Amino acid sequence: PDGAWQDPDFAASEVVQADPQLLVDGVLARLDAAPPKRVDDAWLQGWRAADRAACNALAEGAEGEPCLLEPRAVRLLAELLPEGATLFLSSSMPVRDADGFLPPLPQRVRILANRGANGIDGVVSSALGAAAAASGPSVLLTGDLALVHDLGGLLAARRHDVRLVVVVFQNDGGGIFSYLPIASHGESVAFEENFRVAHGTQVRDAARLFDLGYERADTPRAFRGEALAPALHAGRTTLIEVPVDRDTSVSHHRRLWAAAGRAAAETLA
Repeated sequence: PDGAWQDPDFAASEVVQADPQLLVDGVLARLDAAPPKRVDDAWLQGWRAADRAACNALAEGAEGEPCLLEPRAVRLLAELLPEGATLFLSSSMPVRDADGFLPPLPQRVRILANRGANGIDGVVSSALGAAAAASGPSVLLTGDLALVHDLGGLLAARRHDVRLVVVVFQNDGGGIFSYLPIASHGESVAFEENFRVAHGTQVRDAARLFDLGYERADTPRAFRGEALAPALHAGRTTLIEVPVDRDTSVSHHRRLWAAAGRAAAETLA
């Protein structure tokens, strides 16, 4: 309504300066008055079939993981989240892993995330705030670097008796940069020091510092039955550490993406 230009990508072909409510009401009125049209849904059904094929390829690939990695952990998490749960996603890789590997859920789950260039700052505090207001169990899916950035936020869990399950993908640093072209430059750009930023902080020690629950899960069985299921019903905040080998994870992600792409392309061919 203020007429400001809200198109940072300069991709808009038409700009309407108007009161948003009046504009939407006018569009809806015209749609209601328009005669119904027969729609050929073959295009839509084709893309839905491609989507199902890609999902099946991702599911098969995750089931065949050599060890517990992010895609399988995300799918196991989806299986155990109860109706009415809250899932808070950290920026960087966790929100991308959820976008790529979280299957359609039959249960109602509220999904939240921070956004912005500094999205990992304060993610623990944000998730604890969401958990404090939630009526059901709450889970934070995060990387270890984001956890370290807001380690002090864990104090709120004890001080205010907030119950949150914190699933930490532990690869000791900024794993997302291993997926980018900069990783191939190695020591010429001091990749390990400037981009990966290994910190050496132990998740177990963080849980001990704030008197929180702790579990380590390096197999699907341990993650599902021994760590996540009990934590969802625990009376306090619990940190679940999932150790991830960075190089193994990167190659596995790329294999899954390629498999999903092939499956979708074959369906649309």
